[in-house]
Amino acid sequence: MKKRVLFLGRFPPPIYGTSLMNENYYNSKVLNNSFELKRIRMNVAKEISSKERKNLHKIISGLINIKRIVSRLLEKPDLVYFDVTSRGIAFVRDSIYLMIIKLFGIKILVQFHSKGLKNETKNKIKRDYYKLTFRNTKAILLSELLYEDVDNLMSKNNVYFNPNGIEDVLTEKEFLGIQKNRKRKRKVRLIFLSNMLEAKGPMDVLKICKLLHRDKIDFECFFVGDWEDEKFKNKWYDYLKDSGLQNKCKFVGPRYGEEKFSFLKEVDFLIFPTKYALECYPLVILEALMFGIPVYTYDNGAIREIINRDYLGHIAKQGDYQDLYEELKKNINKPQKNKEIREYFKEKYIFDKAEERLKDIFERELSGAREDVF
Repeated sequence: MKKRVLFLGRFPPPIYGTSLMNENYYNSKVLNNSFELKRIRMNVAKEISSKERKNLHKIISGLINIKRIVSRLLEKPDLVYFDVTSRGIAFVRDSIYLMIIKLFGIKILVQFHSKGLKNETKNKIKRDYYKLTFRNTKAILLSELLYEDVDNLMSKNNVYFNPNGIEDVLTEKEFLGIQKNRKRKRKVRLIFLSNMLEAKGPMDVLKICKLLHRDKIDFECFFVGDWEDEKFKNKWYDYLKDSGLQNKCKFVGPRYGEEKFSFLKEVDFLIFPTKYALECYPLVILEALMFGIPVYTYDNGAIREIINRDYLGHIAKQGDYQDLYEELKKNINKPQKNKEIREYFKEKYIFDKAEERLKDIFERELSGAREDVF
């Protein structure tokens, strides 16, 4: 008889890294063949722009979630896999859910798709609350580089590491066609691919583009994503106009699935200067590597674990767009090791590897005895 695993987390929509990984794991053939999976969709926001709003809807949603969680816990799952938010009022909400689960004596695996716990727990009172919340709870991080974010809350013995992985959407024949297209004489194409949050770096991409334009380098840059809010949207468009980049930089809006991949088939470089405080293991970087695209980015989260060879791109200190520009300018007209980049992706980041690791983690936890909850 299969062991029963209850997934608690955020699932699309909206579409972003965390929700996509949760969806992929929940639909994983490997996991479904090994366990009986059920889920509770914990989303409150229905669109990116509403994620931080505090309103009555969130309170009501929280109470509804408690009812749904208790209902599922009464079915006595063997393990709860919980995608926990790392900070703010959302953590307080998730900590209440965790306490309820512990009262049922059910094993919990907490998944962190974002960072920020170290900054949140500088205050002793808050740190003690976090420690109580995670007592006798195992956690999964996306990289050993991220352990320093939780080392004041839990022992490394209670932490698993499972990097992200994505489905390979390309055949080798398709990749060969993409390569042939890249070798044709044409202008260089850049892409920023993420939600259009200011912290994700779209302003820094414009600054890099301004320098390229100044140096008379022939290029075009696509911005693919959804807006954070109207204020930032206006700021971005004002800079675009003031810099004279209207004919070089094109905002095309959010694109998903094949529409998104159609851009990755055409571009030469991903520019992703993210300063986002919660950044851990960006899927957009893995998607670029899948298409053999070098990545120019900032040192954030576990990015340096991914872009760890020169031919994969370049990592600069956060905020140093000038460094990214200088490296890009130096390499922009040189042949790129696209095939080697794709081979690196296939070796490290195909989803098969991530789902197998998660299966092994589940099995290890389910093979052990239950522990005291507090």
